[in-house]
Amino acid sequence: MPSEIFYATSLQYVSLGVLSFLKWKKKFQRIQSVLFICLGCNLFLFSIKGGLELKLFSRLVDFLYSFFTFTGTILICSTFDEENAEDRLSVLSDTQCKFWIQQKLIHGGAKAWGISSVLLICWNSELGQFVPPMMIVVASVSIAVLIVYSIYLYFFAPIPDKKRGAILLCFWALVLTGELTQNLFSSEFGHSIAMLDGFVLAVFPIYTFGTLFLDSKSVKENLNSTYKDRFRQKQNEKLSSTSYYLSNMDIKEIETRMYELFTKEKVFLDEDIRLGSVAEELGLSTHQLSAFINQHLGTNFNNLVNLFRVKEAIQILKDEPDRSIISVGMAVGFNSLSTFQRAFLSITKSSPKKFRESLKNGTTKDLPQELDFSSK
Repeated sequence: MPSEIFYATSLQYVSLGVLSFLKWKKKFQRIQSVLFICLGCNLFLFSIKGGLELKLFSRLVDFLYSFFTFTGTILICSTFDEENAEDRLSVLSDTQCKFWIQQKLIHGGAKAWGISSVLLICWNSELGQFVPPMMIVVASVSIAVLIVYSIYLYFFAPIPDKKRGAILLCFWALVLTGELTQNLFSSEFGHSIAMLDGFVLAVFPIYTFGTLFLDSKSVKENLNSTYKDRFRQKQNEKLSSTSYYLSNMDIKEIETRMYELFTKEKVFLDEDIRLGSVAEELGLSTHQLSAFINQHLGTNFNNLVNLFRVKEAIQILKDEPDRSIISVGMAVGFNSLSTFQRAFLSITKSSPKKFRESLKNGTTKDLPQELDFSSK
């Protein structure tokens, strides 16, 4: 394929990926955007590979090609849990959601960097003499992954508008197949494949732009309706399962025993406390205890434990003003200073250090209602 087509199409895909990444906010949509960027970068690298004479630059191109390919592959695998991811995104703030997505991208890139480094070392050792070129092997693997994922997306993925996503992934697999074919067959046959591949590459972004950016109002309403219906269904399932687990249970007795465990025996001081161990103490299953805490206490087990730990930490800060912050955190059951500080800040809206300073200055604000046990 003429290098001009490679350069033009690679620029198209990188631009399309960047624009869609900035436009869309959900994890799956941003993963699609990153895949476009990776494909554009790989097209450019494929185009310059043959003209490199220095081994150093050739190895760098192999490494970057592998890096972009495995970054896309790792991100594809992360969407297999898309249904749970949508649930998680629905309860996070915009800031937390963006941070979570960025964290996924960084982790995926770091893994791809490590894999590519290992492959580059292997291919430049004695082993490299007995295997095909690194770029061809990586391209073959990526083709297989994209085809398998396209099948999964079309037939099994629990997401709306999945047909479009499957078409896009099939196209990416087709492009990589074309590039691979050019390197494996004769120049005449490879040239014919290159021209066909170049035509597809040049025209397809027009279709892609329409499908990713020019969504009609009806499509968006359908997506919103799908997610809302799924959310309602899960809420109904959660309520029905909670009622089932709490049937035929003596709620008053459980409340009394829970009060004894947390206020008298102070089981929360054990840093290894688990839902299962507390449930065993109460003679309940983990499902029953979890349902009780959710429905009757309005929280979950981890938050409940942290509430009692922070309450105990506040008392220690009052009684022992010179004790170190990390010592206080460890004493109430936290296994690290950072975990203690996050929980304390989340509940009291203040760090342990600032809270202790406010105690010394007599400027302590009113405690959150769930911590103000003196009023109960």
